[in-house]
Amino acid sequence: MNPNSFENRHIGASSDDVENMLNFIGLDSIDQLIKQTIPNSILKKEELNIKSAKFFGISYRGLAISEFPYQYENQVDTLTLINAPTKFLDLKNLEKFLIKEGIKSVYDFFIPSDYKGLKEQFRLAYHKRSWLPDFIAKSLYLELCKPYVNGWTEIVDDLINNASELQNRDYEFDIPTTLIWGKADRIIPVEIGTSLNNYFRNSTLHLIDKCGHLPTIEKPKQFLNIVIKNVLQQDV
Repeated sequence: MNPNSFENRHIGASSDDVENMLNFIGLDSIDQLIKQTIPNSILKKEELNIKSAKFFGISYRGLAISEFPYQYENQVDTLTLINAPTKFLDLKNLEKFLIKEGIKSVYDFFIPSDYKGLKEQFRLAYHKRSWLPDFIAKSLYLELCKPYVNGWTEIVDDLINNASELQNRDYEFDIPTTLIWGKADRIIPVEIGTSLNNYFRNSTLHLIDKCGHLPTIEKPKQFLNIVIKNVLQQDV
């Protein structure tokens, strides 16, 4: 296993990571950790016996999730990507767009230094003008952004340093793949969704009108209808 490859850095913890964690907390196994942290009254005794699963990923997380079928095709039932560029990520065009919008760099956009930067994220992610009061933005920034700045910096570093590796990745799998895209996405434009749909062997592209980069938030009803009908294959 190459610890420096993109997929091994972004898919779960390595065996060494798990061993170091267990040594740090003074336990012998993950099973022992579970028994000490999960109340016996709700702890399921039988094996879950999950042979495969449906995977979802939005934006950057979709890029990381795409590595699962790349490595574990037989364990992935379906793949759903929401405004996620995967191998068609174009950092140069993204940075040009951000500079045009008054944001100096990809780092400044993805790692806001204060609540105003967070509001800029929402402004560019939405099709309509987002309404985010300062007091909510400040609270969100303190709770959800500021504590994770170092980790986000490492992620963006990794993304930039390995962009060419990802662009050259061959996703040669036949897994049913659902692509859901906000038609008005300015961050990851719909043309990237079209390129992905043409690239994957077994995919369908669903566009949501008057929606930007976050269809799960901006158009939740339309998003869920697509998922229920096309991924879960149930009647809406």
